[in-house]
Amino acid sequence: MIDVHESFELLDEPLDDRLQEFSQAYRIWSQDCLPIYDQFDFLEWPELVSWMTVVHYPFADRHRYSLKNARVTFDGARRVSMFAADMTDQSPDELDDQFQDRWSSIYGLCLRHKAPECARSNVFGIGKDDARFEIMLFPFAEKGGAISHILSVVQRVYD
Repeated sequence: MIDVHESFELLDEPLDDRLQEFSQAYRIWSQDCLPIYDQFDFLEWPELVSWMTVVHYPFADRHRYSLKNARVTFDGARRVSMFAADMTDQSPDELDDQFQDRWSSIYGLCLRHKAPECARSNVFGIGKDDARFEIMLFPFAEKGGAISHILSVVQRVYD
């Protein structure tokens, strides 16, 4: 079993209705191979777009999947509000070690499996420990087939 940060509870399928709908659409897009990121239009999902973040792994970089080379290219407004941070145009290696360990574990799982990953967790470390969320990561490729982007969609959970 691949280790993920202890704060995450891995789920086989999303429990949130909106994530289920997006996950079903993703399955259709990825029937034969990973969907091509340039063919995806996140604006077709207006109810989710403000909860989305995209991490880009540039093809030209030798170690494209390192935290140093990855770039956050979009961080949705509601997500920024929930996590009290806007990472747009930053590299994940700029996070402090606690957050690098947490987030790189679930992104690493998505990269290794080359498939969507779903988990639940609490926001922690910023005074919002009581806030629960569900996150689903979706890998996308460039035309050569290698993962070039991971789209993450978060939904706040009210148990």
